[in-house]
Amino acid sequence: MIARGAPLAETTRQLCVEAERLLPDTVSSVLTVDAAGHHGRITEAEMREILETAVRPAVSWSRPET
Repeated sequence: MIARGAPLAETTRQLCVEAERLLPDTVSSVLTVDAAGHHGRITEAEMREILETAVRPAVSWSRPET
């Protein structure tokens, strides 16, 4: 994918999907790190979208009651 010019986000998402296909009882992730050494963050909505569409379609999210 990278050699064909696919975006990094698309490539890493596909990498996780393929890893989970090979190892069904796992959940994959890719962390990003900027030049200062800080890791990237995603919002709860972004994580929900990833889990619902690409990674685990059967996952149901619910927020614990406080």
